[in-house]
Amino acid sequence: MDYSLNFRDKVAVVTGAASGIGKATAIAFGSLGANVVLVDVNEKNGLEVSKTITNLGVKSLFIKTDTSNEEETERMASIIKKEFGTPHILVNSAGIEFNDRGNLVDMPYDLLKKILDVNLYGYIHCVRALAPLMKEGGSIVNISSIQGLAVHSPGTSYQVSKSGILGLTRALAIELACSNINVNTVAPGAIATEGMGAVRGGESSILDPYRRRIPLKRRGRAEEIAGPILFFCSSLASYITGSVLVVDGGYLINLTPDFGEVIKPVVGDPDL
Repeated sequence: MDYSLNFRDKVAVVTGAASGIGKATAIAFGSLGANVVLVDVNEKNGLEVSKTITNLGVKSLFIKTDTSNEEETERMASIIKKEFGTPHILVNSAGIEFNDRGNLVDMPYDLLKKILDVNLYGYIHCVRALAPLMKEGGSIVNISSIQGLAVHSPGTSYQVSKSGILGLTRALAIELACSNINVNTVAPGAIATEGMGAVRGGESSILDPYRRRIPLKRRGRAEEIAGPILFFCSSLASYITGSVLVVDGGYLINLTPDFGEVIKPVVGDPDL
């Protein structure tokens, strides 16, 4: 059995790859030999990340795609089939959140629906488009959140979508097992990213209560989520499917009321 994290000659498709967890994951795959397809609506950033990966000595392609749109997702799959043939890995990482626009009762309906369209139906669209192309078997990793297991106020369809991803993963794990495709979920906690991880990070006073609850006393980095994702896609996880791996620095298991008034992150980066 191969116990290495080696993805040479594999084709990895990563959605939401222009920033945050998706970006870190795409670069990690490229650094370990995979050819990487980056999928995102942000063309400028996506092309920059693709260039970074190409400089690692592997093939990389950015495809501008709104995964909430089924037709765009099918077009993306057609391009991948033409350019790369068989994909081996799909990481569904694209996600949005409008936590500043209300809750389940009063958020504008178009935003409420958009969250579900991107965070849940976008994953479904990508699986429906790409799983039939994975003729050699492979791995699918869906990015959920600890908010799929517990709720941060205000509650919106964001939490609904992240919970739905857990059910989607289990259903797909059963359905795709006969095709030798493993399907798992990574559920990140408080992660310092350019996107949703930064929403509540504008002021230190806002972050401190979160840091006090996290036993490791800091938010995670996108690269620290990429690692577990790569594990699920490697031969090390060949007998794991339908599982959820929480990566939150111990946030959910901690019932301690407070770690103290002054929080000094373990790492020097003030954003953590």
